[in-house]
Amino acid sequence: MSVRRPLKFQKIKNVILFIYDYKCIVCGFVSVSNHVHHLDENTDNNDAFNLVPVCVDCHKMIHSAKFKIMITNVNPILNELHRLNKFWF
Repeated sequence: MSVRRPLKFQKIKNVILFIYDYKCIVCGFVSVSNHVHHLDENTDNNDAFNLVPVCVDCHKMIHSAKFKIMITNVNPILNELHRLNKFWF
């Protein structure tokens, strides 16, 4: 079942995917269909620093009780997100 997100989130998602070149930060898979994961797992927190692109398979693994992936190395692009953050809203 897919979750229906507000249009505002869809725009933010598209920007995040674009900034990361549509590349999953876990496995490197490139697709315009990649998801955006909330690092703090709070779906109400759509701050640019809380969102990273992941492919469908890695996103499932991140949320799986059996196989929990911790995403820790996202710093290379965070500086650019800091710069762009003032334009989100």
